[in-house]
Amino acid sequence: MKMVFQTWLYWYYYLKRCVISMEQENIFKWKH
Repeated sequence: MKMVFQTWLYWYYYLKRCVISMEQENIFKWKH
């Protein structure tokens, strides 16, 4: 069970980071 939780946590942070970088890119594009 602990292993599953760690994997879920890893993917959660990974996806979150991707979304944040995508949003920053969009903001960057909108500014220019």
